[in-house]
Amino acid sequence: MSEISDCREHISKLQTVCRLCNEFIRDSKKKYQKVLYASEIIAIYGIDVKEENDETYPPFICLRHSRLLYRYRETKGESLSNSNELKLTKPKVYFPPHTIGCEVCSKTDQVRGRPKKRKRTNDYDDASQSTCPPMNTEFKSNFEDDQSQKSTTPLATEYSQLNSLIEYMKDALLKMEDNQKQVFFNEFLNILSLKEESLLCNCIGKKQHKPISEDSSNFSNVYKDPHAVANFDVLKWIHNRYEPLIGYIMGLGNLDISLHKLKERPGDILPICRAVEQSYSVCNRSLISPLSFLLNLTAYTLTGSRLVVDLLGNTNPAGHYKTVTNWVKEQSSHPAELPSCDLMNVFDNEQVIGKTWSIKPKNKIAISIITNKAFMELQSPESLQTKADLKPEKKLQLPKMEKDDIAENVNENDTTQTSKLQSLINEMIDQDTERYTKMETDHYEQLYYFIDHAIDTVSKEQKQTERNFEDFIDDQVKKDVQDENYIKCEHCGALNGKRKLICTSCSRKDGLKSAKNKKKDCTNDSFVKDQDTCYLIIFEEDENDDKSEITEVHSEFTQFNHVKSNHDGRHEIIISDPVFCNPNSMITVARVLRKIGEENGIVRYGGNQRHWTFVCCDGLPYLIIKKLKEEAVVCAIEGCAKSFLSTDLYNSHAKEFHPQMERKFMLEFDWLYLRIGSGHYEMNLMKSFFELNWTPALEHLCQLMGFESDAAKQFAKACKDHHKTWRLLLIFHLGTLQELVLPFVRLCMLSKVHPTAKGFLKYSTEKYGVPSNSNFTYMMDQVCRFSQGIINFRMATRRNNSDLLKSAKYMTKELFHGRSHPKYQVIEIFDTIQDLMMPEEVRSLSDKYSSITTSGNKSLGEDFDFILEEKNKQLKSWIPKGVPTDKIWLTVCRNNKLLETIKDHSLSTFNIKSDKGNSRSLGIENGIIAYRILLRKTDYLGKKGDHVSISGMALDEGLVDFLKLSVRKRIHLMKTEFLGHPIQTDHYNFRHPVPVTPSEREKLFSTSNMTNKQLQYEIEKCLDKIEDPFQFDYHKQLYQKEVKTKGKAKLVHFLRELTDVLENLNKDNETQ
Repeated sequence: MSEISDCREHISKLQTVCRLCNEFIRDSKKKYQKVLYASEIIAIYGIDVKEENDETYPPFICLRHSRLLYRYRETKGESLSNSNELKLTKPKVYFPPHTIGCEVCSKTDQVRGRPKKRKRTNDYDDASQSTCPPMNTEFKSNFEDDQSQKSTTPLATEYSQLNSLIEYMKDALLKMEDNQKQVFFNEFLNILSLKEESLLCNCIGKKQHKPISEDSSNFSNVYKDPHAVANFDVLKWIHNRYEPLIGYIMGLGNLDISLHKLKERPGDILPICRAVEQSYSVCNRSLISPLSFLLNLTAYTLTGSRLVVDLLGNTNPAGHYKTVTNWVKEQSSHPAELPSCDLMNVFDNEQVIGKTWSIKPKNKIAISIITNKAFMELQSPESLQTKADLKPEKKLQLPKMEKDDIAENVNENDTTQTSKLQSLINEMIDQDTERYTKMETDHYEQLYYFIDHAIDTVSKEQKQTERNFEDFIDDQVKKDVQDENYIKCEHCGALNGKRKLICTSCSRKDGLKSAKNKKKDCTNDSFVKDQDTCYLIIFEEDENDDKSEITEVHSEFTQFNHVKSNHDGRHEIIISDPVFCNPNSMITVARVLRKIGEENGIVRYGGNQRHWTFVCCDGLPYLIIKKLKEEAVVCAIEGCAKSFLSTDLYNSHAKEFHPQMERKFMLEFDWLYLRIGSGHYEMNLMKSFFELNWTPALEHLCQLMGFESDAAKQFAKACKDHHKTWRLLLIFHLGTLQELVLPFVRLCMLSKVHPTAKGFLKYSTEKYGVPSNSNFTYMMDQVCRFSQGIINFRMATRRNNSDLLKSAKYMTKELFHGRSHPKYQVIEIFDTIQDLMMPEEVRSLSDKYSSITTSGNKSLGEDFDFILEEKNKQLKSWIPKGVPTDKIWLTVCRNNKLLETIKDHSLSTFNIKSDKGNSRSLGIENGIIAYRILLRKTDYLGKKGDHVSISGMALDEGLVDFLKLSVRKRIHLMKTEFLGHPIQTDHYNFRHPVPVTPSEREKLFSTSNMTNKQLQYEIEKCLDKIEDPFQFDYHKQLYQKEVKTKGKAKLVHFLRELTDVLENLNKDNETQ
C-alpha cells in the first residue's frame, strides 16, 4: 500500500512541474496542458509529448513557456530567431520512473525570503572553499559531484536505481521508433562532457573488440585465393562486416546508416572500406585484408620497390614484401591447354640481369634468359591446319651452282615445285604482273591522299601580293635573315649592321643597346604560327557541318580512319610454358621449335591435331629457322628417327650406323609457315631510312628538334626510341611534301586552276630526273616512295589491312637492298616468296590476322611480336627482385592471365583508369613548321647544280640513282641466293652499299677493302688494257709467278703499281 501511495504522490508532484523547464508551478491557474503545444514542442525540441503518459512525464507547462510557444505559433517560427529563451531551454527527454530517492519526489518548493545562515560544523579549510579543483586531481562532472554529495545513500540503493534506469531504458527503446531513438541518442550525447563521451566510446570499442576479432577470421585468408581476389566486391564485403562498426563509420562520414544508399555514392565506398579495414586491423594485428592486399599487390607490380611495399604493409593490413612475393610464388602451376582450332604461335626471348656491387676475381654477373612462347586462336570456317596438303612448300630456293655448271644440270631432276619457284622469282624480278600493279595502285592511293592534304594546307596559307603569293613562312624567313644580319634601333626603327654600336640614322647608342638586350631575353618562338592562321595536320574528314573550320586532331590513331580496317574485335594471346634457353643458335632455336611442335600436336612429333602451323618471330631467329627448314633433317631409316641440324651431320651418321642401307631422310621443320613480326620489320625500315638520309637531311632536322650533342645525334640516328623516330619521320615527310607542292600550288593559284595530286605529279615529271635538279629528284624518291611507304606500313598494321601492308613492303624493299642490311635483305625476299607460294586458303587466313588489337581500338593494331613484348614486360613486373629461378618464370607465365586480371580489377577498384587503347598526342605541328622554314631558307628543293645536303655538303653523284642501283642489287641477290646462279667475278661490286658521300665511295671501293678475288679480277682487267706486248708479257708473268697466290698485301701492292704503269703508258701515248 505504501508503494501505491508513493506513486500517487509522484504523479501529483509531476502535475506541479513544467515539462520544459522542470521548475515548480506554484499557481495552479498558471499551468497549461502540454498537448496544446505538441506541434511546436516537436518542431523545436523533437519531443512528441502526445506519446508520453502522465504517470512518468509532467502533463503541464508553465505560463512563461506557454506564452513563448504561443508567440512562436502566431509568428510562424520567426520569434525563435528574435528570442533565445526557447533555444536555451533544454527539456529533459526522459523522466525515470518512481524509485526510492526519486528526483521529482525529493524536489521541494524553495522557501521565499532571505536564506538562513547555516552553522559551520567543521574547521575552516581554505582548500575546500576554492572554486577550482586542486592540483593533481581529476575533473569530475556534475553527475559525479552529485553522486559524491549523496554519500549517505547506501551502495545497494545506487545499484537499484541504476538497474531501474536500465530496465526503463530497455522498455522505452522498445517502444520508440528509429527516428525517436536517433533523437534520444543525439540528446544524450549532447549532455556528455568530452571525457564522458570518450569513456562511452571506449566502452563501445571494448564491447566490439571481440565480435570484430571473430569476424576478421572469416576473411583473413581470402587474399590467398587469387580467384577471390580477382573478383573482390568492395560493397558486398562491407555488407558482410560487423554492423555497429559500419554504422559508426557511416556516421563519421555524415552518411545515413542504410548501406543500400551507398551504391548511389560510389566515391564514398572506397574510404569507408579502407576505414573498416583499418578498424579491423586494430582488433587483429596480423590481419591481411583483401582490399589492402590488392593495393599492395598493385604497388608491387607498378613499382617493383620493396620499400614501397613494406611502407604500405606497415601502415595497412596489406602484408609485407615477403608476403606479396610468396603469394606470387605459391600460385598454382598448370600449363595452358591449347585449343583444337587453327593457331598462330609467336616466341621471343626475355632476360633478367642480376646486379652485383662486389669486385672479386672471376666475378660473373648472374643472368636469367628464357624464350617466351604464346599462341592465339585463329577463327576460320574449317580447321586448315589438320590438312596435310596445305603444308609449306619444301623448296623455297634452289641449290647453288658452280661457275662451270650449266642450266641443264640444274633442271635434270626439275619438279613442278622448282618450276613454280623459278617462275615466281622471275616475276619478282620483272615486276610487271597484275599483282605488282595493284600494289603500286594501293601505294599511290595513299600518296594522293597525303598530297591532296599537303596542297590543301599550303593553299590556305597563301596570301596574294602584287605579283605573286606569300605565306607566313616567307615572312618568318625574312625575319630570321633580318635578325641574323641586322638589328633595329629602338628609337628610330632604322636597320643597322649587327656589329654597329651607334645608329646610322639617329646617331644614338642606347637604341641599339636596348635592342640587343631585348633580343637576348627573347625566347626562340619564331616558328610558332599565329593562332588565327593555324591549320593543323589531319588525315580524316571533319564531322562538322561547317567545313571551313578545321578540327584539331591530337591522336595519331584518328589519322588512320581513311584506311579500311579489317579488325573483327579484340583478341588476346595466351602465354604458354617458356623454354629456358636463348634463341640465338641453331641448337636453341631447334629446341624452341620442337617444343612448339609438341604443344601444337604436330604429326611430326607424334601428335594428331595438326600437320602444320604458323610461327612468328623477329629477325635473328627468322634467319636461323630459315636455315633449319632447309638443312635440319630426320633419319627416315626404320627404327632410327634421329634428328640432325644439317645434312652433313646426317651423312656422317648414315655412314657410321647405316653403311649398307640406302640413305633416307625427311626435313624436320617442314611443318611451319614462318612469319616476320611487323613491329620489328617496321623498326628496321625506319633504321635503314634514317641511315640513308642522315647526311642529306635528317641530321639537320634532328639538330633543329633539339638533338644537338654527338651522343644525342647518335641516339636519333640509331632510332633508339621508336616513338620519337616515328614523329621525326612524320615531320620529315609532311614538311618536305608541303614544300614540294608549294611551287605547283602557287602556279595553279596564279593560273586560277584547282591544284590536285595528279596535277602535281605531272608537274614534277618536268623537273624529275633532270641533272640540274638533283636535290628535287632525290627528295621526290625519298618522300613519295620510301617515307610514304613506311607510313603506309604503319597505317596498314594499325588497321589490319593486308593489301596495304604488302604494298608497303614492296615499295620500301630497296631501303634494305641499297644499303648494308644483309639480314633483312634475305628476310624481305624469303617472306615474299613464301607468301606467293602459299595455298590460297592459307594466305587468306594469314592475311586475316596481319595484326590484331588487344584493346578493341580499330586503329591500334599490332603484330604478334610487339604484343608478346608487352606480355614480357607484364611478366617481369610480377617477378621478385634478383635473378629469377626457372620455377618463378614458369609460375608467372602460367598464371599471367589471372595475375593481369587481378591487376586490372585492382586499378578499376581504386578508380584508376587504364590508358590501354587511349590516344596519344603527336605534337608535331611546330616541328613541321620549323623544318619547312629551314628548307625555305636554304632553298634546298629549288637549288640547281650538284647534289648536296641541306647543310651544303657534297653528296655522291650516284645517290640520285639510289632506286635503280638498289633494284639491281636485289635482282642480283635473288639470282645468286634463291635461283642458285654462281657469283661471277664482276658481281662483287654488288656487295657494297650505295655510297652517300664521295668519301664513303672512296672508302668502299678502295683496294684495301677488296677481297682477293676482287683484286685478282681488277688486276686482270688492268692487264688486258696494256697494249704494249712487251709490257703485257712482263707484268703477266710477274703476276702469275710472284703475286697471284702470295696473299692480299702483295695483290694490293701489285694493283697499285699496275695502275701507275697504265697511267704512265697512257701519258706516253698522248704525247706521241
